[in-house]
Amino acid sequence: MSTFRKALAAVAFVELWVAMTAFVFVIVLTMVQVGYRYLLSGSIWWAQEIAQLAMLVAYFLGIAYVYKAKQDIIVGFLLKRLPRPLQTALAIFAQIVIAAFCIVLVLTGLDLAPSQLVFFTYILNIPRFYSTLPLIVASASMAVTAVYYAIAAWQSRHAGAEEAEEAERKHLIVVGPEVVI
Repeated sequence: MSTFRKALAAVAFVELWVAMTAFVFVIVLTMVQVGYRYLLSGSIWWAQEIAQLAMLVAYFLGIAYVYKAKQDIIVGFLLKRLPRPLQTALAIFAQIVIAAFCIVLVLTGLDLAPSQLVFFTYILNIPRFYSTLPLIVASASMAVTAVYYAIAAWQSRHAGAEEAEEAERKHLIVVGPEVVI
């Protein structure tokens, strides 16, 4: 389990840096495009397509990182009032649903790939598949993460509430504030 967590942490580190780099790239490219347009009355003809692709990378890889760091929004005040066995069952069920949904996204994306490789963007003439690729990669990453978190929940099923909370912290793949600069 420790090796699995370390591998997912390495993936999360790459996801975070690629997402941040893509986001900064979008900001800089947009600023250059705006400056070029207003100062020189011109346009960078390829900027919109590249910025759109970079934003998809930033969004999907960023959300995969957020899921690994468990920094997504969860309303758990009601869940904490339930008996511990029911909490564990719901946590495992939620992870299974997340994994299943992400696997469906991956399979659908791969199923659409042949047709998307035939269609190209108007400006740069790159396959439309490249717009779907960040979703496929992030969904696969999140599916594997959901399996990990389901296993971690299963392993802590006999623990008391305080012990389970400690185990959850111990099993976190990454801790957001420690990684983000």
